[in-house]
Amino acid sequence: MLKISNLIIIVFSFFCIQILHAESFVDEIIIKKSERKMYVVIDGQISYTFNISLGKNPIGHKRFEGDKKTPEGTYFIDSKIDDSYYFRSLHLSYPNIRDKKYAEGYGKSAGSNITIHGTPNSLRDYSRHLFDGADWTNGCIAINNSQLRKLWKITRLNTPVTIQP
Repeated sequence: MLKISNLIIIVFSFFCIQILHAESFVDEIIIKKSERKMYVVIDGQISYTFNISLGKNPIGHKRFEGDKKTPEGTYFIDSKIDDSYYFRSLHLSYPNIRDKKYAEGYGKSAGSNITIHGTPNSLRDYSRHLFDGADWTNGCIAINNSQLRKLWKITRLNTPVTIQP
């Protein structure tokens, strides 16, 4: 009888440990452009901080296609792209209605295809630190591939992404 109760305790403990170590999903991603930081919020607390690279013209809100700016505001992850030019991409819901109307007022396009992505596939994983600290994208937010691998696993569609100046 003692062996059975010990076995039950061991099995129960194993399941409790698995539950405690289960990864929670991201509540929100906060990007602070001026700090070149991404803060990943899980269960109301900042769980991860990543260095980021921005568009080549990073100051100010993205207004038009081709301006090389990273947008500011709140957007949502609307798709996960596993097969792209970059090592994975989390596509953002940019442009929103306000972005489109502003650009249309000038007879221009607001642009599209703003993502959180890794480094170009052509450079493979040896480039994971190549772009840290440099702004090199066309308006996207770039993190290194190992960080994106982690973010990919814990991020769901419709996760809010707030991009601050």
